[in-house]
Amino acid sequence: MDSAKICAVALIVIGAAAIIKQVGAGFSIPLRASALMVFAALLLISARPAIEYLNELSLSVGFSKYAAVILKGFGVALLCHGCASVCRDSGEATVASCVELAGKIEIFLLCVPLINDLLEVVQELIYLT
Repeated sequence: MDSAKICAVALIVIGAAAIIKQVGAGFSIPLRASALMVFAALLLISARPAIEYLNELSLSVGFSKYAAVILKGFGVALLCHGCASVCRDSGEATVASCVELAGKIEIFLLCVPLINDLLEVVQELIYLT
């Protein structure tokens, strides 16, 4: 990950937020949301080689189903965390908590097929003994 790019964008956003706060506070939330999108894009661009490697590895080993769930869960967690941070910054802590709860529920629902597979393996092991 290119930390210098992220730090540069963060400093630009902080400077712009300070100027906008003096002019009018109404534009600071869209600025923060835009900055979040830029950070997410930079993160995805820099994480792409690692994601591609994990995809190739999972296909070669035969765990593509599990790797897909892990990557989707990671994406949901990042998205919900970023959205909750923007909500908290705008003074909406209740909405932020709801977003985080929705993300946790979605991650759990993503894991239900994995739990089912695990229980099937346990059941097979019990019947073998």
